[in-house]
Amino acid sequence: MKIFKFRDSMRRLTLILAVAITITPVAALAQTPIKLHSNKFKIEDDVKLGQEAAAEAEKRKCSW
Repeated sequence: MKIFKFRDSMRRLTLILAVAITITPVAALAQTPIKLHSNKFKIEDDVKLGQEAAAEAEKRKCSW
């Protein structure tokens, strides 16, 4: 009786592993590729906008 339980367990484990091995490559191919775009702005412009936004946030800061 124990032999049959062991065999059933091994069959289930083998089936699960076979499914996992089959699905893994398919899941890897289903990933959305990330495409980088070029930045239209200069770094100095980005820094300036960030500083302006930080200054505005400091002005609106609530003191709770």
